[in-house]
Amino acid sequence: MIPLHSATTNKPKRPTSIAWQPTLTVGLLIVLLHSWQLGTPPLAGTEGHRALTADQMVQSGNWLVPHLWDNVYLRKPPLQYWLIASLQSITGISNPWIWRIPAVLCTGLLAASLVAFASWLAGKKAGWCTGLAFACLLPLWGQSRSADIDAANTCFAVIAALGLLSLQHKTIHLKQTLVLMLIVFIGVAATLMLKVHAGMPVILGAWVMPSCLDYKSSRKPWDWRLWLPLFIGVIPLLVWSYLVYQQFQDNVGQADTRGLTEMSNNVTGHMKDYLKALLLPMMLLAYALPVSLGLIVMQRWLKGVVDLTPQTRRLLRYLRSTVILSVMVYLLAATHKPRYAYPVLPLLCPIMGIFLSQWLSLQQANKWQQVTTKLVGVFLWMLVIGHVILQGVLIHLNDHVTATGIIALSIAIIAGVSSEWHLRKSQFTGALIGLAVVLATLTVPIAQMRIHEQQRGGVIAAQSLIDLTRDRPQQIILARKVAYDQPELFYYAGRQTSSLPPSLDVQTILKGHAQCTLVLHPSEYELIQDALEPYLIKQAQMPMHDRQLWVVWLDADAQHY
Repeated sequence: MIPLHSATTNKPKRPTSIAWQPTLTVGLLIVLLHSWQLGTPPLAGTEGHRALTADQMVQSGNWLVPHLWDNVYLRKPPLQYWLIASLQSITGISNPWIWRIPAVLCTGLLAASLVAFASWLAGKKAGWCTGLAFACLLPLWGQSRSADIDAANTCFAVIAALGLLSLQHKTIHLKQTLVLMLIVFIGVAATLMLKVHAGMPVILGAWVMPSCLDYKSSRKPWDWRLWLPLFIGVIPLLVWSYLVYQQFQDNVGQADTRGLTEMSNNVTGHMKDYLKALLLPMMLLAYALPVSLGLIVMQRWLKGVVDLTPQTRRLLRYLRSTVILSVMVYLLAATHKPRYAYPVLPLLCPIMGIFLSQWLSLQQANKWQQVTTKLVGVFLWMLVIGHVILQGVLIHLNDHVTATGIIALSIAIIAGVSSEWHLRKSQFTGALIGLAVVLATLTVPIAQMRIHEQQRGGVIAAQSLIDLTRDRPQQIILARKVAYDQPELFYYAGRQTSSLPPSLDVQTILKGHAQCTLVLHPSEYELIQDALEPYLIKQAQMPMHDRQLWVVWLDADAQHY
């Protein structure tokens, strides 16, 4: 086997700054691609919890304490609401596109940060390849097209981890050190203000692992450059928590704080969750294919590479160890759903990006080049075949063919054939460009599939609610559990909605609203069914996802019959 270093002709210069061309270009392209038909799908899942809470912040002017349908909503810290509400206030527009674009912008920022990190370590070509590797992480595409919290959490957690790893570079001067410390502070503070603990494993891994791997030459965790931004990053969450407690210390028990319970359960865990979590590493490796292959081959590959500086090779080892430790922390927290550990996946991109940049520099054939060429070809045609399958499924579901879908599929096939031709000619740059085009065209069927899936959410149920309450359009709708679980139902119904008291006491309800319509979860209806009868005008059932909700009309002056 020919050593990798002997197969290269020109050794890249040691990078001294970020390559801004790939950094800005990749970030912008990611934003543009993920914005395709962004506002078309209706809100679904937990999107309504973020979007409508932010909307109520704007309407009420209370940006300190999140509310959802008149109730204090403390299930998550407020940063995601602030991001959405800020954009809504600036634009004056309130719709799903505005509510989702912060997630797209965070995904673009994450991609740009990874490219900047790789180009700083190994040059412009490594930056471009890292951007391509990030585009290959298809599991992240879903969270980037959602108003939910995950895209921002992944973004800021990874940025903080990259900042901590960059601080391990001994050649940076004081100004760069202060900038990196500021980046770490922002990343840590934002991560805690988004989802508290969920993104912290990658940050803790980047903080602790270098000294465990290389105690003599690394900065220790108690180095002021490392611990100071971490310590200060906790302060915004503590200040916000204190202010909320001071304002609502008398009735904060009525707030929705299930997120705190969820965090506690995740930390303590249950035995069955630990058993499920044992599959997490393999699932993450599978989800991150082909990018995760860089983690597997890195150790042997680095031994033959001399085009990278010792500092760069050391930071790549730190990066790999950070990934491993992060997964171990998620295992200890009994995390068995892969999407909760998605912040680990982007850390693989610089490893694969630098590996691909070295592959592009090869001038003579060797074993690693041949294996990599075959893997690129296999992944390329997996994407093309997946594109064909998605288009077939969409045609079956919608009973018609869209011109946009056919054009995207045609471009994907042409790009795939072109990329394969370049691979056979050992023209690797052209092959990767073709691969990037195939990835870009996948945006079309993925967006169309998301539109189809989310049509089954709150929109259909909202139409049922509109039909049921058509003869009482001015009557207020009251709900509690349903308002917390499916808030988008009432948004799409376009009806005035308020929250039921926690006690669900019928007398208390009628004192506040002599005539009202209740939307009840089956468990709520069973609890107060007998108390409703003296005031009952009419009741009906309404489908919502996998259950039947109860719609009940009450009148304080009604006579039981």
